[in-house]
Amino acid sequence: MTNSEVVASAKIFAICRNVLKKRSESDVSNAQRFPLEFVTLYVREAHARGKVTSSINKQIAALMDEIKMETMRDEFRKPLTLEQQGLWLMTFMKMSSEQESF
Repeated sequence: MTNSEVVASAKIFAICRNVLKKRSESDVSNAQRFPLEFVTLYVREAHARGKVTSSINKQIAALMDEIKMETMRDEFRKPLTLEQQGLWLMTFMKMSSEQESF
């Protein structure tokens, strides 16, 4: 995964976690290592529970456009490097704190 794809996945996860009102730290830990798998799970759950507004859907779609289909196919179940896990966590925490202020 490229760093921009790592950042996009962290932002998507933060958006979905916020709308789902989830607080599972184990999900955050797992998403930090396997972001594509957990982004997929959270996006599906958010849609299934009817939590995705058109505005949120546009945000998610724009961020998903930054992740290549080849990356989704080839790296779906691969863990991030330690450096990328750090980038993912910093992006997630920043995005989460910005959403709490709204």
